[in-house]
Amino acid sequence: SVFFDLNLGDTTMRLNGCRFSADGRMAAIGCETNVVLLNVPEQRVVRKLPNWRIAAFTFDPWDEMLLAAATTGLHRWRIGSTQLLETGPVDDERVFRERGWRAISFSPEGDRFVAANIHSNAAYVFDRTLTNLVAALGPHPGVDRLAVAPGARWIATGSTTDRWLRVWNTASGMKEFEQAVGAAPDAAFSADGKWLAAFGGSFTLLETGSWRTFELPFPHGRPLAGATAFSPDNRLLAVVSDLFDVQLFDLEQWQPVALLRTPSQAQIYALAFSPDGTRLLATCEVARLRVWDLSRIRRGLNEIGLDWR
Repeated sequence: SVFFDLNLGDTTMRLNGCRFSADGRMAAIGCETNVVLLNVPEQRVVRKLPNWRIAAFTFDPWDEMLLAAATTGLHRWRIGSTQLLETGPVDDERVFRERGWRAISFSPEGDRFVAANIHSNAAYVFDRTLTNLVAALGPHPGVDRLAVAPGARWIATGSTTDRWLRVWNTASGMKEFEQAVGAAPDAAFSADGKWLAAFGGSFTLLETGSWRTFELPFPHGRPLAGATAFSPDNRLLAVVSDLFDVQLFDLEQWQPVALLRTPSQAQIYALAFSPDGTRLLATCEVARLRVWDLSRIRRGLNEIGLDWR
């Protein structure tokens, strides 16, 4: 279908995180206390993992691993095949015993791993073995959000404590840019490393390196919240335009190309493109997950001469 909408749990759950596996078949969706693994093409929940008390999670782009931060430290699970994941135990390995990990991510290439710790107020960059420390970035009080640029050249950190977004140069360890963003400061780098989108209580598009602001032509004014995702081919930018709808921009033509609306309103907190760019996933309040099949939408638009390519 072009669009599907799923309920993934108790309606008090605010789904504020989503990540795709490297092959795009599986997505991990969650909040601070639950993670749900979903077979996206089949629109089917593979496994619910309640009471993990998870603060952050990510897939290893090189291996069948899901990493997550829990109250007992940083863990990783070999998820294996979908069939084994549904029926068997999840193989658990505790990587770091320290507590307080609030955000984790691999670099796009998979050779760097970054973890933010709320107790030490810093973000740490490791090689992919997770044993060799490459850089320590901070301080950033209460750091609980992060984004990693290609090559891990820059690391963006956000804090719901001080409401600031900061960008660090990994090689020098120095802060290059900072901006007050709002209640939930977060960021996303484009796959080519050219753009940084800063979002939370506001939305800003910045050119990396110069950190100059560029204005997008929003048809209905600037977004209220602005959760953001870049497509893997750097062509599209998806921005939550008014808490509930998603505006798609063509960054090559510098113009809006589509507005994605849903049958019922639920505030969107996070967006993610699948690795092949054909699907856009949105996680919402009241435990709602929404997925658009952009390839089918484009085929329909192409039939009437309105495809954005």
